[in-house]
Amino acid sequence: MLWLGPTFVIMGPSYSEGGTIEYAAGIAHEAYHCELYTKAKKGNLGRRVQPDAYSGEQAEGLCLEYQCGVLRKLGLEEEVIKEYESQLHSRWWEVPFERQDW
Repeated sequence: MLWLGPTFVIMGPSYSEGGTIEYAAGIAHEAYHCELYTKAKKGNLGRRVQPDAYSGEQAEGLCLEYQCGVLRKLGLEEEVIKEYESQLHSRWWEVPFERQDW
């Protein structure tokens, strides 16, 4: 088994102050970023993983799609899920970390 090191996920107040279902789906979203990174690392042994393998517009779309699938499986109302799906247009991933307040 290949050891890729620890993974850290930072969850802001927008998740921790929400409901349990949305918090769980937020963790799933972040875990999917980790999965994308791990897949890219395994496919590029010995080389640096390019950030667009696990972040940026395409990766956020994949992670958000996964998150919405989790929300559906956990029974969240479709109206709320549609709000999550529309967030891709906000391009939140382009906001510098120090300016993020969510």
